[in-house]
Amino acid sequence: MRFAPRRTLTDSEIALVRPLFRDGLDYALIRIQSGGWLGLPHLTRAALAHGNTLVFPPRLVHHDFALADDATKLWFVHELVHAWQWQRGFRLWRHGVRLALRGGYRQQLAYRYQHLLPHAERFCELNMEQQADLIAHYFDAAFLHGDGSVHDRARHLQQLPHYRALLAEFLHDPCNLALVPAHGTHRAPLG
Repeated sequence: MRFAPRRTLTDSEIALVRPLFRDGLDYALIRIQSGGWLGLPHLTRAALAHGNTLVFPPRLVHHDFALADDATKLWFVHELVHAWQWQRGFRLWRHGVRLALRGGYRQQLAYRYQHLLPHAERFCELNMEQQADLIAHYFDAAFLHGDGSVHDRARHLQQLPHYRALLAEFLHDPCNLALVPAHGTHRAPLG
């Protein structure tokens, strides 16, 4: 088996996301890998997180995600959320497989959370993909200035009060171990 080269986060990548994750993410453990883990991302435009390693397809990986367009920064933040979940003891592969078996990755059903706003009461009620997208969309509305690359930016800005409400526990204490998806969230209705 051949493993692709890995790199640590750049100082500017850490500076980009530190206002979001603060001390809730151990940045020194994160690795960016270009290529594939067992060859999987080579065939698609998909990235994946394997523990603290974020694997991006070779043609889409950046030498510094802080210098990328806003849409790519959101993709980077989405994958960092999975590393954050991993660092809180959440087993990504187990829950990812469960979501896949339920058809959650077909038509992107596992990622949809908008129908839950403003009804969801706790961040931990969302599945792993919903959490990652919600935090990425919050990041867009709260921290980025808009370069035209995020097609849903107007909606993200409009939903910012709902994002803040649902993310209140995370924003208060991103170190909280209880914030990862609750047991059984992989069984919650999709889409």
